[in-house]
This record gives sequence, structure tokens and C-alpha cells, in this order.
Amino acid sequence: MIKGVGLGPASRIDPVRTKAAEQGGTTPAGVAPKPRASAETALSQMLADGPPVDSDRVAELRAKIADGSYSIDPRAIAEKMIALDLGSRDDA
Repeated sequence: MIKGVGLGPASRIDPVRTKAAEQGGTTPAGVAPKPRASAETALSQMLADGPPVDSDRVAELRAKIADGSYSIDPRAIAEKMIALDLGSRDDA
């Protein structure tokens, strides 16, 4: 079953966060926290740069949509959505 948005079962990473919190830390054992200032600086820079956009690819897709040659594969889209929600089949 696909999980929806909102309340639901815990994700796969919750047990790691919970265990770390029980041990009095905020990160999993053996993982040193990164300096906050550098992370904030990197995030600020990424936000200032804007989203990574491949302008050539966008133009190509717009042209295909405009001339009617762009086709979608609903099965491939559904499989990707399920894989994102449940993890890939190789994870099992």
C-alpha cells in the first residue's frame, strides 16, 4: 500500500533518530555532527544560485510538447512514484 501525505507509520530513518536521542545525542553513533555555520553557508549559496535547471533540456521538452511529439509513459511514472514511496525492489 502506498503511504499518503500526513500521519502514518514511521519512516525508515526514524529508528536511527530515536536511538540517537535515547543516547543523549542528535546524530547516530559514530557520526560526528558537521559544523552548522558551513552548512548554513552552503544552503544560503544554493538558495542564492537558484534551482539547478538544464535550460537546453527545458527548451527541448517545450518544443516537443508544442508540436505534439512528447509522449508520456503512465506505467513508468507509476513505477517511479511507487519506488520513491516504498523503496526500490532491490531493497527487499
